[in-house]
Order: sequence, then structure tokens, then C-alpha cells
Amino acid sequence: MAGLFRTASKQPNPLGTAIRTRGSGKYIFGLTLSAGLAGLLYGYDTVSISGAIEFLHARYGLSTLMEGLVISSIMLGAVIGAATAGFLSDRFGRKRILIIGGAFFLVAAVWSALAIGPIALIVARVAGGYGIGLTAALAVAGTDKTYTIGIAQFAEHSSLDNCREGFIQGLAEMGYVEGENVTFIVQNAQADMGLCQQIAQQMAQECDLVCAIATPMAQAAFNACMDSGKPVIYTAVSDPAAAMLANDEGKSEYNVTGTCDVLPVEAQLKLIRSFLPEAKKIGILYTTSETNSESQLKLYQDLAGTYGFEIVASGISTGADIPLACDNLLPQVDCLTNLTDNTVVSYLAVVLDKANALGKPVFGSEIEQVKNGCIASEGVEYISLGQQTGRMAAQVLDGAFAGAIPFVSSEGGDMCYNPDVAEALGVTIPEADLARGIDVTQQ
Repeated sequence: MAGLFRTASKQPNPLGTAIRTRGSGKYIFGLTLSAGLAGLLYGYDTVSISGAIEFLHARYGLSTLMEGLVISSIMLGAVIGAATAGFLSDRFGRKRILIIGGAFFLVAAVWSALAIGPIALIVARVAGGYGIGLTAALAVAGTDKTYTIGIAQFAEHSSLDNCREGFIQGLAEMGYVEGENVTFIVQNAQADMGLCQQIAQQMAQECDLVCAIATPMAQAAFNACMDSGKPVIYTAVSDPAAAMLANDEGKSEYNVTGTCDVLPVEAQLKLIRSFLPEAKKIGILYTTSETNSESQLKLYQDLAGTYGFEIVASGISTGADIPLACDNLLPQVDCLTNLTDNTVVSYLAVVLDKANALGKPVFGSEIEQVKNGCIASEGVEYISLGQQTGRMAAQVLDGAFAGAIPFVSSEGGDMCYNPDVAEALGVTIPEADLARGIDVTQQ
């Protein structure tokens, strides 16, 4: 285990480590430019105010004391800005404070031009100096910092893969680019709870931040990082409160936050009713040890009666249970609908083979499942979910405390359908759904 994370990307270790490095120094250049511009603005002001002081003296009748205050006020603001930069960055994130610093200087410049007296001018210059102090302190502070980010994925399937790729994209949008100022360590537990714990414990030691994908991995990472205080940013967690990752307000006293893949259950039930007007029973396979699956199942059970359905659920412990569970469940129901259950989705091909043999449609929980053979879905768009997660991670890398950031729920994806699957099963897709949905065979 000692050298677990020092394996080259083309030589993965048994836990699936992948370390990727590439890129130039664009991010470092940007921060250096920001610091340089702050210094330039300060120098320009020093020269310009020295040339203008005689005109200001004549216009306002300034005393020697007031002349000194007008000239030095920008330095006073800069000292205050530099002194508060660290605290504000820790609370709100470095990038956000850099933007605020720039806004301070802009407002101060306009204010100075419109000032009608020496007091107003002094206040404007203090504000401008404050912006310069913020910008200079934070830009310089971050120029040589690089991060090791662990991406711990519970299982390998399209939904979670899209979360991972979206996460990397979201970080890049915020200036944290692989090979420039970030090194990623990527591991997959292959739905093995024992590996979850190993991966989480090692990342807690080796990484600056852990991105945990799916509920079991998020719980393992949270437990591993709780004592060290390392930030954990989770994604594809359906019910953070039930998983003990957040309180009722969506926050945590610990350094953890993330994104939630809440299924649009009611929209899915409406879709199933539209596709199968005569259907009465919907089958659901779920893993009994996955908290997210139990939460989603309850939502289906609570809402199914409103649309004239009965939910028939079958719990499994491992992927090996799926063939027998399908054999028992499918004859009892008119169709299946998937949760975001990691074990079941990992064995989707088995489920589809069993269902197709009996002519039973399977409704997916996101577009990739529909591409792989489900008939339709009102599901989650996982690339976007991952991107949002990456942006939240960037806030934390900028200095924000993760627990102070409420988790964010997915807004749902577009309805999509697979006409080839519908034709094979003898299901007519309603015209209204054809008009509003995405044909995955055209993607």
C-alpha cells in the first residue's frame, strides 16, 4: 500500500490508480499577470496622484495634512486589503475575492473621477487600495501552489464515468487544469466495499481533496477524512441527509459537500404511463445496502398510486443476485424502471437480456442507459452534475470551507427515448413524447 499512488498512468495498480499529467503553465501565467497588474495599478496611481496633488490643492484648498491623507489613502486601503485577504479567501474562495478586488478598483476609479470633495476622494482611494491589496496578496499567494486531487469512484458504469469527466471539466473551467496545477489520482472500487475503504483511507493521506463518486464511496471518504480535515466533495449521492453527509439545511459541520442526483420520479412515472397506458405493475431492482436506492424506492412507492401503478421491488445484495432476481421479478410486472443503483446499473446488460427475452420494457435513469438498451428515461444529466461538482471543488481549493457550502441537487435531464428498442418491443412512442424527447439513436 505504501506506493499505491505512485504508479504511472499506463501502469495501473490493482486498485485502478491513474495519474495523468499534461499541459502548460497557463494558469500560473494568469495568476502572475493578475499580481503584475495589481502592482502596475499601484505604481500608476503613485505617479498620477503626485502630478495631480497641486491641482487638488488649488481646487479644494488642502492643508498639508489633507494632502498627505489624499496621497497615502490608497496605501491605507492596500494594507487593509492585504490583511483581510486570507480570511476572506478561506471563507469565500480565492477566485471570488480576486474578482471582488477588481470590482473595488473599478468602482473606486469611477468614484474618484466624480468626487466632489477631498473626503469623498480619500474614501474612493481607500476603496481602490483595498482592491489592489486583495488582488496582489491572493494572486501572489497562489502562483506556486499545485494540488493532488483523488477521484474515488464506487463502480464503473456510464453514469459515474460521466460524473468523473464532468468533474474534471468543471475544475478546468475554474482554472484548475490537469497537468498545470492539478494532478489527478483516479481509482475505481468496482462496487467492492472493502476496496472503498482502502481507497478512501489512502486518499485521505495522500491527497489535498477527495472527490467521491456515489453514496458508498462518499460515506467511506467522509469517514476516512473526518479526522484529518481533508475536504471531501461528493457527487451522485441521491440523499446526502440520509447518508449522514449533510444536515436538514444541506450543510455539514465537517469539511464535506457536493451534488445530489435526485431522480425526477414523478416525471418518470408520467413517462411510463404515457408509453404503457395499460400497465399496472412496475418492477424495481435495488441493492439493500445502498442508502440512495432505499430513498429512491420510497419515493416511487409514495407516488406510484397517484398514476395507477403498484411498485414491486426486489432487493439484492450483490451483482451475482441479479439473474435470479430478474427471473423472479419480471413475470410479476409490466416493466422495470431503474434507480441510480450502482450495482444494478453495473449489471444493466444482464437485466436487459432478461427483460427483452420476456418482452418487458426497461426504463432508464439517464441517457446513457437509454443508449445501451433501455426504452426511455426522464433522468439525470451526469456530465452537468459532475461539472457543478468540479466548480464546488474549485471553491474549496480557493479556500472556502466545504461544510459551509450547501449541497446542490440536479435539475434533471431531458427526456430521451430509443426508437429501435420501442419497435423491437412493440411499443408505440406517443407523438407528444416524440416531439419533446431526444432520439438517442441520432446522438
